[in-house]
Amino acid sequence: MQTREEAITKLERATQILHDAEALQAEIESTRASSSLQNAAAPKKKLKHTNLFEVGAFWLGSLIFLSPIIKLVLSIIVNWVDKLLILLGLRISMGFWDDFIAIAGFLLAIFPALFICKFVNKSRDKQNADTDARTAVAREQIELIQRDREALLGRLQQILDVYDQEVRPWLPDEYSSSSTTLTLLRFLQSGRADSLKEAMNLYEEIEHRRRMEEGQQRMEKNQGKIIRGQGLQALAMAASVIALQSDIAQTRNAIESLRPLPDPYAKWNQ
Repeated sequence: MQTREEAITKLERATQILHDAEALQAEIESTRASSSLQNAAAPKKKLKHTNLFEVGAFWLGSLIFLSPIIKLVLSIIVNWVDKLLILLGLRISMGFWDDFIAIAGFLLAIFPALFICKFVNKSRDKQNADTDARTAVAREQIELIQRDREALLGRLQQILDVYDQEVRPWLPDEYSSSSTTLTLLRFLQSGRADSLKEAMNLYEEIEHRRRMEEGQQRMEKNQGKIIRGQGLQALAMAASVIALQSDIAQTRNAIESLRPLPDPYAKWNQ
């Protein structure tokens, strides 16, 4: 038969093992990668270089906003060229120069558009590089968390193996928590129980009483809700009755007001 001192020694050992296992389990739960970190490590869609549609949009924008400046510059150049040709004895009609300025303006607008495209592509490349760097850092952090988690899981498995060998053969699974074994240990240390079996019986008795008290409290709470509901229902019915009586009285008054008044000359007409 197991003595009180032996039971205390075993419960102290079981409490320590369970405490270590529960602490490791809490630490493992805290080492999960957060959703924000997982999102940061997920593959990202890279920004592509400008396409033909974007190039056309930039060209059109350049043409709209820079056309006055381009036309002014070309007009100055054409004016000097026209004067030079006149000195050389050559003359070109102004219609030709107008067409030249229009066509040259269309063609020259492509250069600002290409410069904008180059700037946009460079900016997108930088954004892609920054995104890749953040993703790589997030993945390294997740890998570090996973390695730590695997190490913790290995330690937890070792503790569980010790528990299976030393504690499980004599302690039922329903008592396999550090708070429960600590309660049993206190029963034995305080002298409220002289054996492990007595400590378990005392624990079950206290738990049964607690569950009964909680059930009684829930029942009283539900009864209170029912009583309050019945009281509100009674008040609502009383208010409905009062309202109905008022409607009946109003209806009677209306009927009385519709009845014909007696003819004061009826007896003289007979």
